Amino acid sequence: MHRFCLTLCCVIGLPTIALADNVIRPGTVELYPTYSAVGIEVRYTNDDNNDAQASFVWRKASESTWRNGVDMTFDRERKLIWASIWPLEQDETIAVRIDFHDPDRKDVPSVHSVHVTRKFNFTPKGRSLCVSPTGDDTGAGTKEKPFKTFAYAAKQLKAGDTLLAMSGVYAENNLFQGLKGTADHPIVIAAAPGEKPILDSSLVIAKNRPHGRRSATAFS
Repeated sequence: MHRFCLTLCCVIGLPTIALADNVIRPGTVELYPTYSAVGIEVRYTNDDNNDAQASFVWRKASESTWRNGVDMTFDRERKLIWASIWPLEQDETIAVRIDFHDPDRKDVPSVHSVHVTRKFNFTPKGRSLCVSPTGDDTGAGTKEKPFKTFAYAAKQLKAGDTLLAMSGVYAENNLFQGLKGTADHPIVIAAAPGEKPILDSSLVIAKNRPHGRRSATAFS
């Protein structure tokens, strides 16, 4: 009886120790810049009980105050965390700090990184073509005789070309595969000055199907 009580008391009296595999261990933060945004990714190990969270702050090189970032997304299966900063200007230096919050350990170190958004030194080097919902794909692709569809217009584009879209709704999808520009001769697809085109990639769903998906993008 005494032996049983002594053993029981010893077990109950053991200090609580966080299992090492439950404490998140962040890797190096990777920043992926575009002309107007920066993608953020950081891989991690452990956190086997999936209770860690992360948040980030960011600032421009010219700023002294940190800004709060958007919510970060956890992919628990791939052990990957990501988010983005948008919109930004071209050639801006961005600093990012990611803080981790894990109930299994209070002092998980933050990770930092600095990157510069891409600079778009664009001087048109190819043709300028136009597309409009009121156009004609048999036209010349000029402002006066624009193409009608993105699908057709995109097939005419070569490295260095620019496609300007006029106002209206373009009900198209599965576009722009196989386009190949270069750093010195990019392919640019943008709204024509003063125009507000909308690319509507809605899917047509049969009446007997209850769910659908809709996606529309406004160019700027």
